[in-house]
Amino acid sequence: KRFEQYYDNVSKVTVDKETNILTYNRSSTSVKLDLQDVLKYSISELKDFEVWTGKIRFFQYNNTKQQVVYRRYIEGFPVFGRGGMENDFGGTYLTIAKDGVLSRMQMSLVIAQTPVFDEMAEKRLLNGSELIAHLDSIGYPINTIDDIELGYCWTKNLESDGLESEESGANTIVDFEPSWYIF
Repeated sequence: KRFEQYYDNVSKVTVDKETNILTYNRSSTSVKLDLQDVLKYSISELKDFEVWTGKIRFFQYNNTKQQVVYRRYIEGFPVFGRGGMENDFGGTYLTIAKDGVLSRMQMSLVIAQTPVFDEMAEKRLLNGSELIAHLDSIGYPINTIDDIELGYCWTKNLESDGLESEESGANTIVDFEPSWYIF
């Protein structure tokens, strides 16, 4: 069984056992809050739930959803996952509803306690002009790009298969691969 789920009368918690990503949903009335209140309440929730021991920064705000994204950072660069929000090991997504109540949260339960960069292979990335030219050559609609960010992609280390943490059963070795992220 891939998902573990827990319910009560107003909320549901789901843990994806393959990715160790937790999603919390709570029934609530959506009332438009101003950005200052959303940030105030989301920071409070972040402090209560986030397990990352390194730096975490505000990354993005979706006004329509009243969703704040905080992102984990390593060596000054944001951490992302591969394949969208459902595999985003670097992002903590918080949606705040009426009276500052947390209505939705998604976050990774996995932490990288000791990032090792000395053993990483050097990787050359396209520079900004080369990246835009490449995207254009493959038909990517350049006019839809809001932002391009350099960061680390959190990936499972293939050599760590079979290694498990006694506490969570999660793989204990991950790689942080430099990559471009397009928004």
